[in-house]
Amino acid sequence: MKRFYLIPVLLFLILVLCSCTEEDLPKPTQSGANMIACKVNGKPWISEIKSLFVNGEKFSVTSGYYEKPNRYFVLWARRVNDDENSSIQLAIEDLKSTGRQTFEVNSNLYPGNYPTKNYGYYQNRDNRMDTKNYVTNTNYKGSINVTRFDTINYIVSGTFEFTAENLDGSGETVKISDGRFDVKYR
Repeated sequence: MKRFYLIPVLLFLILVLCSCTEEDLPKPTQSGANMIACKVNGKPWISEIKSLFVNGEKFSVTSGYYEKPNRYFVLWARRVNDDENSSIQLAIEDLKSTGRQTFEVNSNLYPGNYPTKNYGYYQNRDNRMDTKNYVTNTNYKGSINVTRFDTINYIVSGTFEFTAENLDGSGETVKISDGRFDVKYR
């Protein structure tokens, strides 16, 4: 008779263990929270800096909006802690309004070229300082959906996803999914 009581307890424990996540992504916002988050190959990634200082200031998300000749928008986010040094970069060649734009062309992002096309980019540097650079191209694509483009309060928010290929020619890819961003620009 005691065995029948054990089955519901085991089922409950299995449900609890399966519902736990290692880290939840923040909910999408549109308030200029200076946040970017996504999943990298299924694992949560949230921009944060714990040990990197630039010009005496700590930063994890930065953006730029350049009006000439196009309305070029670049969003760059970093994650630096004891285990990880990685960054994500999103670019829109001509940001004029809300809506979906795709990452599907070769952007000539590397080495040292200043891209002028839409692209998604991921960089990861491990503890040995080996750097892997991944960028979208005609074979590995993605998109960005701008849900708020506020030119009065200087806020850009939205979602993104992409698959990018390692620039070393190995054919290795990275999948970025469930992305969301909410930044102030100037």
